[in-house]
Amino acid sequence: MTSTALALLEGERPRRVSLQLDIDDPEVIAELERRESGDRTRFALTALRIGVLALRTAGGQLDGASIREAGTKLLGDMKELLTAKAGEMTQELAQSLRAYLDPRTGSLPQRLDALMRTDGELERLLQGHLGADGSTLAESLARHLGEQSPIFRMLSPSDASGLRSQLSQTLREALVEQRTAVVKQFSLDDKESALSRLVAELEGKQGDLQADVREQVDKVVKEFSLDKQDSALSRLVGKVDAAQRAIADQFSMDNERSALSRMTKLLDATSMQISSNLTLDDERSALSRLRRELKETLADLAKRNTDFQTEVRVTLESMKARKEAEDKGTAHGAIFEDQLGSWLAAEAQRMGDVHEATGSTTGKIPRCKVGDHVVTLGSESAAPNVRVVWEAKQDQGYTLKKALSEIDEARRNREAQLGLFVFSRRVAPEGLADFARHGSDFVIVWDPEDRATDLVLKVAYSAARALAVREAGSEEAHAAATEIDRAVRAIEGRLKQLDEISTWASTVQANGQKIYDSARKIRAAIEDEVGALDQQVRSLKSSADC
Repeated sequence: MTSTALALLEGERPRRVSLQLDIDDPEVIAELERRESGDRTRFALTALRIGVLALRTAGGQLDGASIREAGTKLLGDMKELLTAKAGEMTQELAQSLRAYLDPRTGSLPQRLDALMRTDGELERLLQGHLGADGSTLAESLARHLGEQSPIFRMLSPSDASGLRSQLSQTLREALVEQRTAVVKQFSLDDKESALSRLVAELEGKQGDLQADVREQVDKVVKEFSLDKQDSALSRLVGKVDAAQRAIADQFSMDNERSALSRMTKLLDATSMQISSNLTLDDERSALSRLRRELKETLADLAKRNTDFQTEVRVTLESMKARKEAEDKGTAHGAIFEDQLGSWLAAEAQRMGDVHEATGSTTGKIPRCKVGDHVVTLGSESAAPNVRVVWEAKQDQGYTLKKALSEIDEARRNREAQLGLFVFSRRVAPEGLADFARHGSDFVIVWDPEDRATDLVLKVAYSAARALAVREAGSEEAHAAATEIDRAVRAIEGRLKQLDEISTWASTVQANGQKIYDSARKIRAAIEDEVGALDQQVRSLKSSADC
């Protein structure tokens, strides 16, 4: 036995032990060769310490020095953390206390001064509730406890029917009765008293208790005896020894069937399998297969992207050619008429009106088809059965005068009371306002490809319904005619401003945000005016129903 081993047995711990080792394990040699010569020694010492601690733990022992070292480090870290947190909390607490308790600027001294000073809030409150004269408390006490109050007469000591005399008599009788009953229960002369029954029961239970305690003590002594093989303590010691031997056997590298040996072999096999699957040198590895699949997927995506771009270009060129052909041909007018009809059909259904496409049918005038769409106001409106004719035009060469003449003819041909002539934005005369009223007719400009211009159609539809109420000829309609005309004129002016702002926005980039804000406000004002117009029409309908 070496001096180091003797020192360990005697409780001494050597400060340094020199070892010279010959290492033949391939894995250990590979790990040591990966490190520099200066770092190799520290790594070997660390690995040796981990191995010693693992073997000692496997044998059921604990490393006291490691525990003390870890505990010391943990206490030091906790001390530093608590010190830092204590400093932060002290600083935050000082700031909070200063904000509340500072004599000059603290909120608490100021509030206390407002409460406690002469003529302060607290003094005024107490004076109002607890003052000597006229306070709430004085009035309540005088009302409920005064000389003339019922409670004062009930508590009077000189009144024979008072509460004091009755209470004294009742308590005296109850005390005499209770005293007699209590004395009777604590008398040993009476065999039926509680004390006599308690003494008899205690005498009977005492003997049974002594015998039972003696029997239980004997059983406990036998269970904690190591001389008896089947005692609880003997069985526990046997199980602990068996468990310790099983644990040592499972963590032994000498036993090929131990858990540690099987885990080592499994880790070696797993490491070899991972290495074989994560290499590009082997064409059958998982990484090589993934690489091939990614290349194939990327190639397929590139091909699909190229095909998609080619298809998009062909489609766009086809759409562009078809649009140019429509603009050059005569079919573009029919398309514009159908687009207006689709919008009118949806809006008429929403408003409860009836839409009819009449561009291909002859009207009242022989062989005349002027008037593309007719909207008949529904029965729930304020002017039921009033007809509004719509004429859509996307032809070059139309002037305002010609448009008014044609919408007048359309009203007569379709037997309508109101007419709306809708110019396409592409063919509208230069300088023509987007919305203009001419007597019973409206001339508007609409672009089906610009959804913002749908507001003009909506305004024109609402204005036509409002004027239709006046055309109905009721007294309520004539009374509201002035308000309806005012709303229509206001909408016309707002739309002109919106048209001007849109023109500015297309040419002036520096003031774009200002123009956008103004357009948004005017659009909101137009919608408010349309709402007021619709409300006026609804109120007329309600009055007519009443």
